[in-house]
Amino acid sequence: MSRSTRLSKVITKTVAFAICTFLLVCMLPFAQMTANADAMTNLYDYEKAGHYGTYIWHKYSDFIEVNEGDTIYFGPCMPGQYFHVADFGQDKNQPKQYINAAQMTTVDIFPNNQLILKWTATSATKYIRIANTTTSDRVFVITKNQRFDCDDFYSYWEQKNVDCDPYVRITEKNPVPAKELKNLFDKDLCKNGTYDYNGKFIDKDYITTELIPVKKGDLICFGQTNLMEDFQLKSFDSSKKPILGKVLADKCHVADIMKGLKNVVIMTYEIPDGTSYIAASCLNAYVPNYLLTKNQPFNQKTLNQFLGSENKYPVKENSPLKDLKVGFFGDSICSADVERNDPRHSAVRGWAGRIGVTNDMDWINYGVSGASLSNCRNQNTIINQLKNAQNRKFDMVILHGGVNDAWDAVPVGEAGSTDLSTMAGGLEQVLTFVEEHFPDAMVGYIINFKFTNAHKGAKLNDMGEYVRVIKEICD
Repeated sequence: MSRSTRLSKVITKTVAFAICTFLLVCMLPFAQMTANADAMTNLYDYEKAGHYGTYIWHKYSDFIEVNEGDTIYFGPCMPGQYFHVADFGQDKNQPKQYINAAQMTTVDIFPNNQLILKWTATSATKYIRIANTTTSDRVFVITKNQRFDCDDFYSYWEQKNVDCDPYVRITEKNPVPAKELKNLFDKDLCKNGTYDYNGKFIDKDYITTELIPVKKGDLICFGQTNLMEDFQLKSFDSSKKPILGKVLADKCHVADIMKGLKNVVIMTYEIPDGTSYIAASCLNAYVPNYLLTKNQPFNQKTLNQFLGSENKYPVKENSPLKDLKVGFFGDSICSADVERNDPRHSAVRGWAGRIGVTNDMDWINYGVSGASLSNCRNQNTIINQLKNAQNRKFDMVILHGGVNDAWDAVPVGEAGSTDLSTMAGGLEQVLTFVEEHFPDAMVGYIINFKFTNAHKGAKLNDMGEYVRVIKEICD
């Protein structure tokens, strides 16, 4: 079957015209297999897990012995996160490699977008350690040759009388109107750095508030923040002495997920007995969009209203794209990192965000700055973005790429090529993957705008041949 026949649904248009052509296409139901939660043996012990090497924000399991063909299932995991598996080879001395999500298979997806992953051992590996990189330490599960999905995960913890809601289910909160919100985060009064696990103040890429008085039962709400960050809050007793131990990220609820942004959330934390003060730490990248409240829960909508971005891109009435599930994949022009720290645009970020917001779509922007179609950027490829989303449901998959290939003067290649060192070979691989994993999704490809002479990248001022071959492959 020809590429043109197999990709009859692929659309090649400019950004302005592409959005006008998108139509609804339904996905087939996501099939799931059921495992027996009663038989699950969890190889992860939260109390015995520890930090390994320099990766203090990752908590590793004890050593797990594997044989060739053994399949390890584990979750919840962050999409696209590195260092999931430390592969020690045949001994326990030093890791031979770290294996990330792009080299694994997604088994199931939680409501807050975390994953259950699986990885199969080869003959080269006898010992591994699994890294939990999320705020879900206390409910992390690892099994060997025992497949489990989200339902099995919930059943497993329910049998142990453990509430999973603070970790992997979205807790509904009644938000306070934006005009009533009081932000306790004053960046002018913050100090640079954060507290480590032992209560010592360290120099990192955060700023931290002064001590905020609290009492048992107070609800602290904060965000936007990244789901994987450990250094969210630190608690202090009545004498203002740090309460030692792990920072409180693993005890927080995910109150809302920032629509369209990978792993960016709003969290809540209920103050326990014995805590009289807290300090909140915010990554420097999130400072312009960070809100910290006490007993004033908020969600993405009220946060956007508070920041003044709610009405900047109004939703179209009766849009045919409303509620469609769409994934955007591409490079920096897709990810729009330049708008990440701008409160005026951070809620939408780039052309992908504007399309998703104004049409009230269910969207996620997977784009990564610097990503390429070919392998010229090593692991930073569009195919790896797709692999990290391969078990999601999409009505549309929108692709954008080729700029960084031109920037690096990668050979254009020819339609039908399998040479991943060429732009054409990389695009063929991407489209084949989309066909296989999202067979019922409408697929769009965004041709890049023409650069001006001010752009000095190797081929950026002369992308004509790249564009011609992209059109040929998509057609």
